[in-house]
Amino acid sequence: FLQLAEPSHVQLLAGRLTKAMPEAQVSILSILAQRRSTSEEGKVIALTASTNASVRVAAYHALPYVATPSSVQTLLDLLGKASSSQEVSDVQMALVAIADNETMPAILQATSSQRARLLPVLPYFRDPKSLQTVKTSFEKGSGEEKELAFSALLNWQNGDATGILLDLMRDPNQAAYRSRALGAYVKQVMNTTWPADQKLLKLREAFALAANADERRLVLREAASV
Repeated sequence: FLQLAEPSHVQLLAGRLTKAMPEAQVSILSILAQRRSTSEEGKVIALTASTNASVRVAAYHALPYVATPSSVQTLLDLLGKASSSQEVSDVQMALVAIADNETMPAILQATSSQRARLLPVLPYFRDPKSLQTVKTSFEKGSGEEKELAFSALLNWQNGDATGILLDLMRDPNQAAYRSRALGAYVKQVMNTTWPADQKLLKLREAFALAANADERRLVLREAASV
């Protein structure tokens, strides 16, 4: 199979996928993932239902590399059926890979029934509706949902969540989250393309809320690099 791994041979490999022996299927799935063969997405998705555990694992692992926006509903259905944490993670990564304005409506609609499994995906949309969904889950959710929402805020991919993190740090009822929120806040501020004076203003607000020397050093170190 390694000799057939050149781009011109990927289609030939894919043609053998369905009828190949399990060991060969695992190898082919790995090659399709490495080559990001989105044209073979349907065959990969079909093998997530394989009765062979190794093939099923390989198919799930390949999803993030072959997924396309046209498969968003299929991936959402697959997310609901995933039976292990690794399968859930692989489908989440596939959804992140296709996150754009085309797929966002379907994913946001699905959060009503699969909220916990979709919260980790929402930071990659970087849009107000997704952020509001995460904020609501943090404020009104409990247990796993609240923790997943908080993780989503920590992982937000632009500066839009900094206001929420700042409010959280100021809230004495959220003291358990304050330290982690501060670290994420500083990181998100620094990763923006905001002007230097705006970044320094935001960091000054964090410095005022720092509770110990380590947190103050963190803010000062980042401020010095602006």
